[in-house]
Amino acid sequence: MKKSFNTNHRDSTEYELNKKINIEKIVFYLKKGFTARRIHSLIGDGSSGISYSTIRRYIKQIRECEKENATSIVMYSHGNLNNKNAEKDFNNEIEKAITNMKLKDKEYFKDRDENKFSVPFNHFFKNKDEDKLKEKMCLTTFINKCNMTGYVKPTQHKKTRRNVRNYLIALTKTEDKNINKKQLYIKIKSIDNMENVKRLPRTMNSVKFEFGEQVQADACYEAWIKELDNFHIYTIVETSSKMLVSIYAEKEETTIGYMKLFELLYRAFGIPMSVRTDKRTCFSYKRNDTELARQIIKKGTEVSSASYGEFKLDVERTNRTLQPWLIIFLRDNNIKTIDQINENALLIINKYNEHFNKKIGDKLNFFIKPKDEMDTKLYLSIDRKFNNGVIQFQNKFYIPVTDDNKYKIIQNGVELRFVHNSNNEYFFIINNKLFKARILRDDELTEFQKFCKTFHLFYDDKRSECLYRAAKASKDFLPYLRKLIDDISNTSNCSNELLKENLNMAELIYKSLSDNYKLLLDSVEKTASN
Repeated sequence: MKKSFNTNHRDSTEYELNKKINIEKIVFYLKKGFTARRIHSLIGDGSSGISYSTIRRYIKQIRECEKENATSIVMYSHGNLNNKNAEKDFNNEIEKAITNMKLKDKEYFKDRDENKFSVPFNHFFKNKDEDKLKEKMCLTTFINKCNMTGYVKPTQHKKTRRNVRNYLIALTKTEDKNINKKQLYIKIKSIDNMENVKRLPRTMNSVKFEFGEQVQADACYEAWIKELDNFHIYTIVETSSKMLVSIYAEKEETTIGYMKLFELLYRAFGIPMSVRTDKRTCFSYKRNDTELARQIIKKGTEVSSASYGEFKLDVERTNRTLQPWLIIFLRDNNIKTIDQINENALLIINKYNEHFNKKIGDKLNFFIKPKDEMDTKLYLSIDRKFNNGVIQFQNKFYIPVTDDNKYKIIQNGVELRFVHNSNNEYFFIINNKLFKARILRDDELTEFQKFCKTFHLFYDDKRSECLYRAAKASKDFLPYLRKLIDDISNTSNCSNELLKENLNMAELIYKSLSDNYKLLLDSVEKTASN
């Protein structure tokens, strides 16, 4: 179809009329052999305000029409009916895209505000299902159109959110009946809620530290994923590079969870020089370091804790970035359980650092390489006494055994620790060597051990031994006394007055001992319960 030089249009706007006049001037000067720069010097100044690049574009179109022997050219503009229809179709595509984004939120996210997106704009735009959308617009246009319909993200610039809010307020003041003002007010309130969120300042720790000189650990509550319900994500972030270096997921926040988190860090990167954490009971309790903190310190890591967020800004910021990204990653990789998250922890770490361009750069590596497999594990000590070759814990008796399940003989003066690992398995550490802990069976227990187990008494407490001896003496004497009473009762010359008197006295003694024995057992049970 040939282009036309005719710019007359019955719906021509002032913009189109000015364009017609400028084109006629350009055609006139071209016939005189003027260059684009000369034409710009003649008509570029003044009220027309036409730019040099626009003049060059018009000249190009005019030359094309001359090659095609066209007699006129049509210049469409914003007021053109065809453009208005195209704009309408374009807006319909945007509305469809927004509807699809809402559906994706409802499918995967839990309890989300329907007036703001959880799915990142760029991730949705790059989705395979949105190929048609990418053919019609660029990402910037898509984000701008979403913003003008009232949808913004907390990560967008404050000025952008403010402009969108002002635009929505202006729409509420119009008299257009097609506008749902109630929905606009909801969107305005949603933007206001974003403004109330505390913003974490950025730090320059990348300049202060080398790689591995400091890490920051934290756990955050994750309640977005429907399929996994509610759970906690533990993370460790390296301060200088802002890299995610360890991650673990668990239903509740526990000491075991932090143990597994640090063990993954030791295996993947090594032992850091220092770590910053929350002032949690896992790391500090009543001004004293906990057992977990002491074991981390033993590996050469300085532990410091504080109860305010700015103390560990990098991990706080990473948690906010990680959560929406992680949900998309889990969905795309069909990861649906907490166990699957932990099995793919290294994959998650690598993909996150790659996606957000987190690199070591030219930093020196200060992570300490573990000496052996045992150095990558955390073993928490349990304060119990090793008495007569056994340790009593949770009303069970443990003994150290070798790999071939033989009893390990302990000599006097040997350094010994009773510990548990992150899988709640119990061990003995003897002279820095690890031995398994085996529970004694009931047929392997002594009478005193059975007595302590029955009444939940401490095996290494002297009072327990006194109670055992008293109970044993009473229990051993009563059968003999009962037998004596039976023998006297069955004798033929029981008519003797002295014999009858002895029989009555024996029965009274037996009754008194029986009552005292019951009282003794009751007192043992009370002692055990206390």
